[in-house]
Amino acid sequence: MAVTTSRLGRVLPGTKATPARMVTEDPTSPTGGVTLTDDGSGTGSAGSILSGQASLARAATEREKFLQEQAAAQAALQRQQQGALAQAAYLRGQLGAGIPTSISGEISAQETAGQKYIEDQAAALLGQLQQRETQARGMTSTGYSNLMNYLARTQPTAFAQAQRVQPQTVQSALGQYMSGQGVSPAVAQEAANIANVQAAGGAANYNQLLDVLAAREQAAQQSRQSEAEMGLTSQLANLQSIYGAGTASLEQQRLAALADLSSRISAARLQAQQDQAARDRAIQDALAGLIGTGFVPPTETEGGTAPGAEAGVEPTPEAVQQTAVQALAAKLPGIRNETLASNIAKFVAQNPNATAAQVKKAFPKLGANIG
Repeated sequence: MAVTTSRLGRVLPGTKATPARMVTEDPTSPTGGVTLTDDGSGTGSAGSILSGQASLARAATEREKFLQEQAAAQAALQRQQQGALAQAAYLRGQLGAGIPTSISGEISAQETAGQKYIEDQAAALLGQLQQRETQARGMTSTGYSNLMNYLARTQPTAFAQAQRVQPQTVQSALGQYMSGQGVSPAVAQEAANIANVQAAGGAANYNQLLDVLAAREQAAQQSRQSEAEMGLTSQLANLQSIYGAGTASLEQQRLAALADLSSRISAARLQAQQDQAARDRAIQDALAGLIGTGFVPPTETEGGTAPGAEAGVEPTPEAVQQTAVQALAAKLPGIRNETLASNIAKFVAQNPNATAAQVKKAFPKLGANIG
């Protein structure tokens, strides 16, 4: 005869009590850990059944809540993994990129502008030096030319144009008188001849003296003209020497300015290289931090190969190795046993860093394929 019980657990009249079934939880049972057993008392216990139903309801609620939290955690983890991979891809793209084009271009532009400025200044100064040298040469040549023209126009002629003396013949008056008296004038003529010879000699000496003085006068003039020509040559040579020294000094200054510019440009390039090296080190440190999170596997050049991905290809979030607790939590969607699901949820929440050995100890069957 069947026994009917009220909601308060009392046996209704006309019914027969049957052994009550107890709700027990066994996480290792094939059914998932929940069984109904007879208490052997022969009396029904509606309260125990209601208590088991309430326990199952709480477990279902907790399991649903945990599944939602786990799904949210998995989504957040995936976003973190994707963000870390995207950040790593950007950093790897920036690593070893060299000096930025804007900086290297600015340095090259400064070098070109500096060289042009130095060359322009040197050319302008050289032009001024050449102009001054031309002016000085012209003024010197003009001055000496005027001097030589003056010397040529004012030739000394005082002695050359002096009146030359013509000797006069002396005739003896005494000889003429003696000839008139019938006496021979020979005795008196001899004295006249002597006087004529002396007069001719004196005139010749005088004329010769004028010729000597005229020659010396002409020689002095030629000497002055020669001195003027030598002075012009000397002054032009002096100007050429000054111009050569000026051009040499200007070239030395140009080379010194170019050397200084080259030194400053080299220092700027070295500083840019040092800054880029520091930037690469900062990028490597950032990559090391991302790799340390476990979200980003190292590449071959960073000491490893991304699991599930070939060289040069970013791994997917699924390729990132899961921890033992994450692997245990990943089994929740396939578990239909509410109590077992609740126990797993509690274990994961209380032991987020549990090892594979701890997971296998708590859940021997589920942990067989973990780790």
